[in-house]
Amino acid sequence: MSHDEILGAESLLENFPQMAQEMRRGVGEDVEIFLHFDDGSPAFGEMFPHDDTLIPHWEEFADALEKYKVPPRWFEDGYSSLKIINVEMPEEVINLLDAATGWRNLGFETLHFGNNNFGRRGLEWALKLLQGNNSALDEFILSRNSITDEDMDFVEQLCDAVKHHGSLTLLAIGECMTPESSNEENRLNVMRTILERCSGRLKTFDFTGNHVATHGDPFLYDFLRSNPELESLRLRDNYLNDDDAVHVANALRHNTNLQYLALSGNNFTERGIAALETALFDQTSLNSAADSNHRCIIHLGDYDIENDVNGNYIGDATENRKRKIYKILSRQCRDGSNLMHLDEENIVPEIMPNVLGMIASLESLREYQEVQLDGELVEPIALVYEIMRGWKMPMLYCFRK
Repeated sequence: MSHDEILGAESLLENFPQMAQEMRRGVGEDVEIFLHFDDGSPAFGEMFPHDDTLIPHWEEFADALEKYKVPPRWFEDGYSSLKIINVEMPEEVINLLDAATGWRNLGFETLHFGNNNFGRRGLEWALKLLQGNNSALDEFILSRNSITDEDMDFVEQLCDAVKHHGSLTLLAIGECMTPESSNEENRLNVMRTILERCSGRLKTFDFTGNHVATHGDPFLYDFLRSNPELESLRLRDNYLNDDDAVHVANALRHNTNLQYLALSGNNFTERGIAALETALFDQTSLNSAADSNHRCIIHLGDYDIENDVNGNYIGDATENRKRKIYKILSRQCRDGSNLMHLDEENIVPEIMPNVLGMIASLESLREYQEVQLDGELVEPIALVYEIMRGWKMPMLYCFRK
């Protein structure tokens, strides 16, 4: 072991009695049972291997867990969680913990098992905890625990549990499927099955790092176009390509619920990125801008559309839509072409009082975006003046309020 690993092991051995003591005492309103091994590495780091000398520690931990009950919450923002990360859990350990927890509702709001090498027996125990904790549990996270081709029935059981769960909103299956443990078809089918069967229950689904490739299958388009209730979809570090980006982009034009889409670490080129960007802000015309997606933020790592002038910002979709229309009108105002474009796009005079009213209300929006847009926007009064001066004034007068 390296020096850092030795320190991490010492910390883990200290962590066992500390967690057992806290569970027995029911300390505090924010209860986090966080049994972990930290070797100083980023992210998950290395897993601490099991040794029989740890069994007494696991027995003490299981005894405390058997008697544990989440204490009353004194503050609205209190939170309770059970996390076991970077610690190997062989079947003997799983059996100890299963006997301690059974089907009991422990009251945890987050269950997180990461990098435990606990095999099928561990998957079954984690599923049992998910099913038993049916009233308070909000997040269920499996990370770097292998799901193999032989575990497809587990996926079906997981979907049934999620679909009928009383409180779950977040499901994360991260780095659980690899080319060594599962074939391409099963990896894609697992993602498809969970999305199609669980989207009515979940608000967030994370399928990061599972080596998924669609090979042209349009199911992401079909799923997102159906406008499910899902608000956050995280598909980082998979094998999605430009064709998938185009499918997603086309679907987003019909989706008003998805607020966050994480796609960094996939195989996109400029073509795929351009398609996603256009879905959020098609600058071809006023009509195309208005028909763009105004809700979703897309994260692509180094190329983050959230921070680009063409993307959406966290907040009201109506404000995002106004900002995009404002930008196009400003661009056309600078070259004096707004009147020509209004005619070319067959903008009817009936809607112009509303458009002018929107322009007049954009001063605060212009100030908010001034730094990001680097002075691209003109003063609202300039837009009003250009349109009122020369575009169908008699007809506009007829539709005044």
